[in-house]
Amino acid sequence: MNRCFIVFFVSFFCASNIWAESLSEVYALALQNDFKLKAAESSYFAEQERKNIARAALLPRLGAEGGWIYSETTTEIESSNPFAIKNTLIQSNSGPGYSISLTQPLIDVAAFHNYKRSEFSGRLASLQLESVKSSLVFRTADAYLQTLKAGAKLAAAQSAEEAYRLQLKAAQGKYDVGLVRVSDMLDAQARNDSAIADTMVAKNNLNISFDFLKVITGREHVELASLAENFVANLPAPLDFKSWADNAAKNNIEINLAKLRADEAYKNYQAKVSEHLPTLAGSVSYSDSYDDRKYNNAVPDQVYREGLSASITLTVPLYSGGSVSASAREANYRYFELRDISNNTNREIMQETHSIYLRVVAGVTVVNARKAAIKSSQSALNYAQKGYETGVRSIIDVLEAQNILYQANQNYADAIYEYLIAGLKLKEISGLLSSRDIDELNLQLDKQSKIYLPSIH
Repeated sequence: MNRCFIVFFVSFFCASNIWAESLSEVYALALQNDFKLKAAESSYFAEQERKNIARAALLPRLGAEGGWIYSETTTEIESSNPFAIKNTLIQSNSGPGYSISLTQPLIDVAAFHNYKRSEFSGRLASLQLESVKSSLVFRTADAYLQTLKAGAKLAAAQSAEEAYRLQLKAAQGKYDVGLVRVSDMLDAQARNDSAIADTMVAKNNLNISFDFLKVITGREHVELASLAENFVANLPAPLDFKSWADNAAKNNIEINLAKLRADEAYKNYQAKVSEHLPTLAGSVSYSDSYDDRKYNNAVPDQVYREGLSASITLTVPLYSGGSVSASAREANYRYFELRDISNNTNREIMQETHSIYLRVVAGVTVVNARKAAIKSSQSALNYAQKGYETGVRSIIDVLEAQNILYQANQNYADAIYEYLIAGLKLKEISGLLSSRDIDELNLQLDKQSKIYLPSIH
């Protein structure tokens, strides 16, 4: 029985350690359940059909018709002679027939340019899908890290609340025996009340962060693996902005999308201009029919018909009210618009890349400084408490030192989040963000250190 209990305890302990979800596990769920990705995939496949639709205007068109025809005509002949017999003639026709026609565009420059334009549409759709996939990596990591930050802030708030509670208890005890003034107890009470409010706000923020994860994955999450205690902020590699700028200029999805949109607009302009040009098409048709004729008091006639025709048609647009010229001018201005947007996008991305690069570099110093601030704030609090116990410091000094420590923990949580997000953003804007970054960030997590979904009650 003892052996069974030990096996159960070990199994339960291991299961509890494995239960905390890692970033990789959350991302795997996001790949399966994120509706933005599913919608982007559907849009991608829909856009790929544009090429087939545009190509159809260059390919032969084959049509067939068939049917059965029946008609009946009654003719009555009346004579002016009242003694003549009325003559009635009934004629009926019936029989099957069919025709097959084949039409092949020979020269249609506008249709050709529309087909080339559709190729850009397919490439645009492919880039847009890639953008959504990259965005899913970033959104998942962002939501996960937001949750970790909210969890760290809740832990700091709970720690501060407990410290303020103990200080309030100590102040009440000293007040009861007349060692401190009532103002000291009221100051401790005020800080304790504020700490309770801060904890509730932190709980709500953590609940909201878990909800953001649920939107992406479609699943409820209750435990997440947190960052390891030995987390170290490193400088970006390579530590050379030019390399990141070159990657952004070459691989940034927004830059490439803007350029492709401008190229597509130019092809559209070429297609509109080509609508002035004549078109040439050839066609061949074949028909076959059978007609069974019947008349009153006559032997039925049977008629067979077979026909074959071929033609080449030249269509020359002469005047359409100026719509063709206006459409060409509109398309030309749209091309200028998208070309300028493309150039501006390139400038903005370069500036943003530099800004994010600087944030990552500065983030290393900020994280280390915020971490050092926690240690110095803790030391300052310890000295303040010892001074208060010996009577050389007031409770206000202790409460202020406790508040500084609380703010230091909050600032450290913000610094880690901003540093990690800036690093992911730098890779995203450089066109280098992928699922491998999820795996690398996952190595920084410790499943023994968990963030729990809190209860607000």
